[in-house]
Amino acid sequence: MVEPFLKEFLGADMVLGTEIASYKGRATGLICNPGILVGDKKAQVLKKTFGDEKPDIGLGDRVTDAPFMALCKKSDSKPVCYQISIQVISTPI
Repeated sequence: MVEPFLKEFLGADMVLGTEIASYKGRATGLICNPGILVGDKKAQVLKKTFGDEKPDIGLGDRVTDAPFMALCKKSDSKPVCYQISIQVISTPI
């Protein structure tokens, strides 16, 4: 879901991550295969995609991101700040 934004506005060539399933353009809340990418699973997907080549950059926000970030040319880890707000949905989902 974030891939079009990253490609258009940040110029990303490729985006890897947990993919949320959609139906008729709406998120279902289900996770696509290979499931939630965390820890070693994220590193495995990176190795499968890039082989021996290293991606330019890896960004993470948790200790569990260390295995995949170690496979990147450059990496950075910053904690995520969450802002919680209440939104009213005007149409049924």
